[in-house]
Parts: sequence; C-alpha cells; structure tokens
Amino acid sequence: MKPSLLSSTLAALIAGTSAQVIQAQALDSVALPTLTYEGVLKIGNQAVTGTYVLKFSILDRSGHEQWNSGDQSVGVSNGL
Repeated sequence: MKPSLLSSTLAALIAGTSAQVIQAQALDSVALPTLTYEGVLKIGNQAVTGTYVLKFSILDRSGHEQWNSGDQSVGVSNGL
C-alpha cells in the first residue's frame, strides 16, 4: 500500500502557483521555478525510514492535476 503524501493543505498552498508553472513551461527561455516542500511520511502513526517511490503533483483549486513528477525514488529517514 502506497501512502498518500500530498495533503489537502499542501495542495491548497501550491495550487496558486500552478498557473505560473504552466506559463513558464510555454516559454523555452524561462527556467521553471524550484518548489520547496516539507512533510513527514508515516504509515499509520509510525514515521518511516527507507527508500520509497513517490509521485508529486500540483493541483489546481478544483483538485485537478496540472503537473506530476512521475515516479521518484526518495530516501526517507525517520519520516523526513
């Protein structure tokens, strides 16, 4: 079972930037912005350690996916 990492709060925080990212993709000469994120990965109430395959998404205000990272192998130590 893969845990859900993108909470509704995180989605709401980054949803406002999705239009800017899409506009930047349309312009070849414009570098895409870097998105910094922070979170804790838990299974049940237990913070996890190990390597997990995660996919990060940017959602618009309606909850529709505007972009995703594809599968990313992420090292996690004590939930971070």
